[in-house]
Parts: sequence; C-alpha cells; structure tokens
Amino acid sequence: MKKKLWFRAKDYGWGWQPSSWEGWLIIVAYIMGMFFIFWRIDTDSHSASDTLINFIPQSIILTAILIWTASAFGERPEWRWAGRRMPARVVLFKSVILVAVFTVFTIILMVVLNALGLVVSK
Repeated sequence: MKKKLWFRAKDYGWGWQPSSWEGWLIIVAYIMGMFFIFWRIDTDSHSASDTLINFIPQSIILTAILIWTASAFGERPEWRWAGRRMPARVVLFKSVILVAVFTVFTIILMVVLNALGLVVSK
C-alpha cells in the first residue's frame, strides 16, 4: 500500500504544498509556533533588536523542522518550470533561500504587528 502524502511537490518552483489535512495542520502549527516564539521573546525583551536577535535563531530552527517534516511526509521536490529539471546544487541553493525568506517574512510580520500594537511588549 502506498503511503499517504501530507505534502506534494509544487507544480511550479521548488518546494511543497499541503495535500491532506495533516499537512494543513503542520502549516497551522508552524504559523502558531512562530507567533508564540515571537510573543514569548517580545514580552521579555527590552528593545526591538533584543527581540530580533533572540527570534531569528529559533525561527530558523522551526522553519528547518517544517522543511524536514515536508520532506519526510511528502513527495521528493524537484525544481519544476516548463518541464525542465534543475541540478541538485540549484535545489540546495533554493532550500537555503527558502529558509531565509520564511524567516525574513516572519520577522517583517512580527515587526508590523508590534508597530500596530497587536503584540504587547513591556
């Protein structure tokens, strides 16, 4: 019997997208985890730089766990665009970029939420 995939490879680009309720649950847990990490760090921080310095390593770890989970319970991703397959070194580079983009996006989101007063800080 074929195992049920939680994530399937994207049709364009490199990476995964959820293909079952388990995959969507992992995505929701990841987003909630990012909010929780930021909130926990922000409540004890004295400045924005304090918050970011402590948030970045933990968000990288959480993102790496997300990528590992998608690779363990999903299809093998390939860089797909117009039917062409890309070399492994390009795929590795893209995965590093993916971690950086997730981290930067989360940092920007948390800074905006903090500026809007939606995240309480001391």
